[in-house]
Amino acid sequence: MHCTRWRFLLSTALLVLVGNTAATALFAEAPVDFATQIQPLLQQHCLDCHGPEKQRGGLRLDGRDKALRGGDEHGAAILPGNGQESPLYHLASGKDPDLKMPPKGPALSATELALLKSWIDAGACGLPMTRRPLTLRRLTGPTSPSSFGSTLAEARIAHHPRSVHRHPVGATSTPTRS
Repeated sequence: MHCTRWRFLLSTALLVLVGNTAATALFAEAPVDFATQIQPLLQQHCLDCHGPEKQRGGLRLDGRDKALRGGDEHGAAILPGNGQESPLYHLASGKDPDLKMPPKGPALSATELALLKSWIDAGACGLPMTRRPLTLRRLTGPTSPSSFGSTLAEARIAHHPRSVHRHPVGATSTPTRS
């Protein structure tokens, strides 16, 4: 009888421990989703002043490369993996009263700040690279086929490293014997 009671207590203790571990795993923080949680937050609070049209302080937050490079004053705005030290989180949290972000309108709520910090701590994934406009460059070099020779084959022979005929294409040279 005494042994049965110990088994019961031991079994109950194991179930409680395993149950707590399983419950912790079930209720662990879900990863922050950029598209549904962070992008709307940035759109609402940040992109009017730090977006494609306007870049106050030289900072853009609409592209990963620009946000990681940062603005004129604070360096990189986002330090992936380190939300607490990221200037974006620091300024948005209002810890510095002289640099309240956003300067106009409501500050970020505690929930929004926690989301922002979790997103940065997780590596700030999902922020797309800034799209650069396509620019065309003028190619330099010969502009007409005649500068290569009369045919592509002649040009290849004349400019081949092992070519015996080291003369300009189109020039005639006849070997002379003395």
